Amino acid sequence: MQFKTGKYSNKIDLNKTLNVSNYLMTLSKGLYVLRYQNVFDGGHVSEEMKVPLALSRAPIDLDGSVEFIGPDDTPSNVLHGPGDYCVIKVTGDVVINISKFLPARLADKIQIKWNLESLEADSSLNQGRNTPKSSNSLAELAAPSSAASRTSIKPRPAPMKITGHIENAGDVTVKENEWLGHPFNKTRLEGITLQWINKPAKLDIRSVCMVEGRMLQATSGELLGTVRQGKAISELAFVLEGDNAEQYELSGEIAFSDGRIVPIKERERLVSGQGSFIVGARLAVTKKSLDSAEVENPVDAFLSAKQPKSAPQTTSANAAGESEHDENYSIWLDTKRTKVIQS
Repeated sequence: MQFKTGKYSNKIDLNKTLNVSNYLMTLSKGLYVLRYQNVFDGGHVSEEMKVPLALSRAPIDLDGSVEFIGPDDTPSNVLHGPGDYCVIKVTGDVVINISKFLPARLADKIQIKWNLESLEADSSLNQGRNTPKSSNSLAELAAPSSAASRTSIKPRPAPMKITGHIENAGDVTVKENEWLGHPFNKTRLEGITLQWINKPAKLDIRSVCMVEGRMLQATSGELLGTVRQGKAISELAFVLEGDNAEQYELSGEIAFSDGRIVPIKERERLVSGQGSFIVGARLAVTKKSLDSAEVENPVDAFLSAKQPKSAPQTTSANAAGESEHDENYSIWLDTKRTKVIQS
């Protein structure tokens, strides 16, 4: 798909004609390749449609630099359709922006699948290739994957049972690290319940979501979201709690109806784009390896530097489990782990 405005371009309002969605990603020093895989039209692969993706560096002041290299070893930051790729050379830490350009009338119909791989031999970005097959067919989908840990050896995830209510499908139950909901369908994931199997000592998980402007939260064993109400989840976040929380890490991905698949990071709010919603999720909780070192997220450091100097005000929850908040609110009720989010 190519956009040509022609000699009448001054009469066209491109802000109304085109829909541009952006996805931000933090990369550390290394060599990566971003591959354009498929275009989905109504949940089916389209062989004819081409939707351009543009890569750029986001204006977040980190200490790294980035270079985008095309197939012919010349500078190139645009992928025109499936089969295209771009090599990304990163020094230090940078935030890159991936922009998707669609005609506005197709914004809710077209989904894009792309995959980011590290060209470093020991990178966890490549771990998904040799993952054992699961009894859940959705777990075998070749979706982009990015694990939180940079270690080469990881313990097995803590066993969990994850049940979700999916639009037109009802209640579905999967195991840890398996897809709940189809990541490339457009059916709403309306509610989620996380249940431990042999719960680790002094550890629990709290989840938070946004449903039609209401902030809801739950701990393990409790329903997060709604059931049989046709309401979409637009935001989702997780945090580990308990005396042993620092010994474990969260991993997984959230799939949105606009085709994005975003890695889960603890205490990070995953937000859908305009008009999109959450359609799938996969989650695992794993004990950290002995050689795993905590590294501060550079984006967290950047955002925290912009926070007001006054102490953040945590929210209170009403009887329905909803958080009362205004423009500045905290998604965590545990004051020791409070992080203020600008909405």
